[in-house]
Amino acid sequence: MALKDPKPHSDEDEEIPSGYWDDPKLERLWAEEAERRYQDYLDGRAEAVPGEEVIRRIRSSSPNTNLLGENSWPSSMISAR
Repeated sequence: MALKDPKPHSDEDEEIPSGYWDDPKLERLWAEEAERRYQDYLDGRAEAVPGEEVIRRIRSSSPNTNLLGENSWPSSMISAR
């Protein structure tokens, strides 16, 4: 099940409020989500997808041409193995 973004993305960077990532509740929720996803992987309910494949899928399906553009990532992060 994929999560849907509640609002469309813009080309402008969004401001993240100061201290947003320091919220203990947010940290706990992300830790729970990470544990759930890892358990899904271990139980065979989810599969690992190489980062290069994820980037390729995003680039091929995104109507926003600036999203993960060719120069958005250092080549060392997306080089083929």
